[in-house]
Amino acid sequence: MAEDLEATATLTKGAGEREGEGEARGAMLYVVLRAGRPSAGASRHRLTGEARLGRGSRFRAEREGDRLSLKLADAAVSSAHAALVPSGAGHRLVDLGSKNGTELDGARVTEAPLHDGALIGVGGSLLLYRNPTRLGEDRDSVEGAEPRGLLTLVPSLEASWDKLRRVAASTQTVVLGGESGTGKEVTARAIHALSGRRGRLVAVNCGALPDSLIESQLFGHERGAFSGADEARDGLVQAADGGTLFLDEIG
Repeated sequence: MAEDLEATATLTKGAGEREGEGEARGAMLYVVLRAGRPSAGASRHRLTGEARLGRGSRFRAEREGDRLSLKLADAAVSSAHAALVPSGAGHRLVDLGSKNGTELDGARVTEAPLHDGALIGVGGSLLLYRNPTRLGEDRDSVEGAEPRGLLTLVPSLEASWDKLRRVAASTQTVVLGGESGTGKEVTARAIHALSGRRGRLVAVNCGALPDSLIESQLFGHERGAFSGADEARDGLVQAADGGTLFLDEIG
């Protein structure tokens, strides 16, 4: 654990955009929807040169120098389907003679310049082109590379995730701040996955616990300690021993 970390580390979700000011900017390609796997995590890929889109037996991203090759597990995509070719400060979309064609913002094209926010359709897959955008760290973000909850399409959030990685394996108390629905429990599960702890993650919705039962639920009770306590029980703190205890809505 880093020596300069305080006893309690705080991560506020939603602050990444403010922290990313002044970062390098450039072109990014996002795979936002994959045919056959609409629930699969999206991916983010930095464009440093040409990008080729084609069919593969599984989804994968490969780099050879500045060239990016994206293989999509999509039966409607040709083996060599389309390319994003550098042009000035941006890129042009070029169809490579694909069988089912290439779409730009819903219209079929053979070759066309790409604008920031352009939607590219190949087969049943959808990609998003952003230029200029913050580049964040010089690495791609793909499903499986990080625990669920740490994979982000926003490069500027990478700095926040790096702070979280540093504290995950420690015994610190981590405070996750954010409005309801921002994914605090998802992030807590990612912290647990990174921690290497063998115990389980125990998530507790403190807001749903009656005031009179909070202590017994967290720390356990003996038989007969209160009305309805027919047997002794370990508390949730004990259940999380060796793992991670996530106290939600504790405020």
